[in-house]
Amino acid sequence: MKIGRTVLVLALALVIAGPLMAQTKHKKGEAKAACPAAERVDRIVKDLTLTADQTAKLDDLKKEFGPKFSAAMKKGEVLTAEQKAACSEAAKTAKA
Repeated sequence: MKIGRTVLVLALALVIAGPLMAQTKHKKGEAKAACPAAERVDRIVKDLTLTADQTAKLDDLKKEFGPKFSAAMKKGEVLTAEQKAACSEAAKTAKA
């Protein structure tokens, strides 16, 4: 009985700790990205060596499209039933 309870407590602790450990960590003083798209772009270009001009262009793109992307995410469901069916069919084809 004690072993079962111990296993249950450990499993519960893992379930609670898992999402907490999966969160992205930011260094002190580093601001979190305004939108998920900008955060994803930052992760992609993290290991690239960009020139100052490229970095400026990238920042301009994030400023231009970040709010649009966030607004689209807040709007919620943007796909029509036909688009959802097509997406589902494409996923099934890709799996096969």
